[in-house]
Amino acid sequence: MTDLCLVPDVVIPPKFKVPDFDKYKGTTCPKNNLKMYCRKMGAHSRDEKLLIHFFQDSLAGAAVVWYTNLEASRIHTWKDLITAFLRQYQYNSDMAPDRTQLQNMFKKEGETFKEYAQRWRDLAAQVAPPMVEREMITMMVDTLLVFYYEKLVGYMPSSFADLVFAKERIEVGLKRGKFDYVSSTSTHAKRVRATGAKRKEGDTHVVTSAPAWVKPPQTSHGTHQYAQHHPSFLARAGNSSNSAPV
Repeated sequence: MTDLCLVPDVVIPPKFKVPDFDKYKGTTCPKNNLKMYCRKMGAHSRDEKLLIHFFQDSLAGAAVVWYTNLEASRIHTWKDLITAFLRQYQYNSDMAPDRTQLQNMFKKEGETFKEYAQRWRDLAAQVAPPMVEREMITMMVDTLLVFYYEKLVGYMPSSFADLVFAKERIEVGLKRGKFDYVSSTSTHAKRVRATGAKRKEGDTHVVTSAPAWVKPPQTSHGTHQYAQHHPSFLARAGNSSNSAPV
């Protein structure tokens, strides 16, 4: 039995209760997992064997498999385990999201703004150095479609939650026909740009890919009115009629 344990002679205190750890699956920054683990095990920070033994309880999925495959002959101290863990998942730190990745994000088709904002904020939380609230709000607005950008660019909410609330109100306004135009989707660019919309009888909104220009009314005196203000046109018209065959 002892051969199956990474720390065979670990002594667990009688009143010890395993903390509720956030599970690390091997897809995020390993340093964050170590920080959270050490904070929850702070009362036992001097007991290295206890730290090594219960570190497995903070892992899940492939990370647990990695832990169970560790050789006891190579892990003698808590520092040995930390070094092996960081070496194994260092690539996650190297591939951590940055500000450029956040700037290139966009709302997916069929995704509500609240869902998009949550996905964007989750990624922003992994950016180093950490982003302040105002920077996140400004960058988030810059990723929006033209229609929403025009509505929010002059509005500076006090918090990220206020920005989400304002955007949701715009979405509700669109559904209720409070705006004169809605967005049309570009299947090639994967970006949606707001365009004009023309109302038709029986329809609430009809999306057009180009502005609908209003044609001037046709009147029977159109040519006469134009000729009054453009004598040269009348002269050419007279010459043309005189030269026409009878």
